[in-house]
Amino acid sequence: MPTIKLAKAVISNLPEKYQLSGYHVESLAVRAFKDYKGEKTTTAMLPYFFEQAKDLVLHPIRDRSGQSRHVDEYLGADDSSVRQEISHLFSGITKRMRTASAAQSQAQWNELFYTE
Repeated sequence: MPTIKLAKAVISNLPEKYQLSGYHVESLAVRAFKDYKGEKTTTAMLPYFFEQAKDLVLHPIRDRSGQSRHVDEYLGADDSSVRQEISHLFSGITKRMRTASAAQSQAQWNELFYTE
């Protein structure tokens, strides 16, 4: 659960056009961590989430609650331009997280969560 909250915090710092709904982020997390066998730490799981989400976001996710057809209808069809842009942003976020971890840089991690 902390990983999902942190993912939402990172996404909330993206331009409004690319901010996913909380329900969409949760749906992505369910899919991303379905077969996860890695470390159960935030520093391992958060980059893993974005690594998986960069591919998952390219395709609509069926809404199991029945409230709508897809949880992410607002992003358009498969491989829409906005889906591709978000995928690219998520790839960059993953790289920044891995770099921050490798450098053991709290400042680099903080940059992902705080914008001016």
